[in-house]
Amino acid sequence: MNSFESAQRIRVLVLYNEAIVAAGLSATLGQQSDLELHAGAQADASGGPFDVVLCDYDTGIALAQADASRAGKPGGGPPALILTSLSSETAVVKAMGLGVRGYLLLGSPLEELLTGIRELARGRRHVSQTVAHRLVESLGREALTARESEVLQLLGRGQNNKSIAREMAISLGTVKTHVKAIMAKLDAESRTHAVTVAAHRGLLALAQAPLVQPRVGRQAHSLAAC
Repeated sequence: MNSFESAQRIRVLVLYNEAIVAAGLSATLGQQSDLELHAGAQADASGGPFDVVLCDYDTGIALAQADASRAGKPGGGPPALILTSLSSETAVVKAMGLGVRGYLLLGSPLEELLTGIRELARGRRHVSQTVAHRLVESLGREALTARESEVLQLLGRGQNNKSIAREMAISLGTVKTHVKAIMAKLDAESRTHAVTVAAHRGLLALAQAPLVQPRVGRQAHSLAAC
């Protein structure tokens, strides 16, 4: 391969916490003549810059947050293309709100993944149809307040109004007002229905998940120079 051909290739950094998935992605995508694949462990020695970072959800979020913290500063990192099984409205809206430029679901056809990589390398965005649908669904919906979200989490744990009032140190009447607002915003007919709708939209799953620092590694945090 001559230097001109090498310059035309898209340099893709695979940062995936699941080693088996990362190996499979590298092996499959490495067969494409226009892609140059680099595994996460090789990032420091690969010389960069990278055109696209293909990663799992947690890594994509960490990279987007790092980019946001560098807002207004030169040398922003390469665009992240998240490949994940998370398709809830909350997960999608959080990622896109942070500026993630690509979002595909595991199980997507190889051609869609290749299209996503090439689109991001050209400075465009690319999301799967399901992800686009989740974004459309979120439009026009009234968001829960911080207090309502707290009450919702406790409802999801099966707590009644009195125990919620004790835990949040608020009056029983205030709890009832929050529960009524939650049901209205989620278009739910009952408390149980509200929890079901919230779980479907990802409003409970993400909020109750333990805060674990993703194993992004030193190479991910050094992408500002890429």
